[in-house]
Amino acid sequence: MSGTETQIVRIVAEQGRADAASVAHRMGVSAEYITPRIRSLVEYGYLRDVGNGVYAVKQKGTKALFPYAGRGTGRAMPVSSYP
Repeated sequence: MSGTETQIVRIVAEQGRADAASVAHRMGVSAEYITPRIRSLVEYGYLRDVGNGVYAVKQKGTKALFPYAGRGTGRAMPVSSYP
């Protein structure tokens, strides 16, 4: 994902659900600029269209924003053991 696409997914995640106009307003750009990027994010599975031009983040989008969330036990593991 590009920086613009990451920013779109982040805005939709923060709002829960968002349309292209509200995302564009938050980014300070036009809806015509955002709409094709949102369509590609839907096509690649980062966002889903919930109807009436409103979008929500899918699990793949959440993982893209927070790639290390929920991994491991929180305990540091040694890189190697020394004699």
